[in-house]
Amino acid sequence: MDRCKHVGRLRLGEDHSILNPQKWHCVECSTTDSVWACLKCSHVACGRFMEEHSLKHFQESQHPLAMEVRELDVFCFACGDYVLNDNAEGDLKLLRGALSTVRSPGRRSLRSSTGGEGGPQPAMQLAFRHRRKALMRT
Repeated sequence: MDRCKHVGRLRLGEDHSILNPQKWHCVECSTTDSVWACLKCSHVACGRFMEEHSLKHFQESQHPLAMEVRELDVFCFACGDYVLNDNAEGDLKLLRGALSTVRSPGRRSLRSSTGGEGGPQPAMQLAFRHRRKALMRT
């Protein structure tokens, strides 16, 4: 999806659980695989390819946006697609940078040094791949 309208309404909380690696596990089943953090509240849950607890959270709360804590992909449950755009404040870019620092303090990550003139960032490439797969299935 080129532009998700829900990203424009994104307002990140100050003390978000996504910034604490000790909370990178599903609050329902405790898995650490494919963990997604809600971008509206502090809820952290497993993804659609596990027990779908992040989808359940969306259905109960109507919080549409979630970020995978390791791959840094953003998914909009309301739109049913990966998000490629950012809000005017650039919150997703800032959050990805902060998470890269949390994951590997003291060292610049590959993600933080890519983008700009060099082409699409890895997260965008992954989103494009998932989008193509979804389109090919229909």
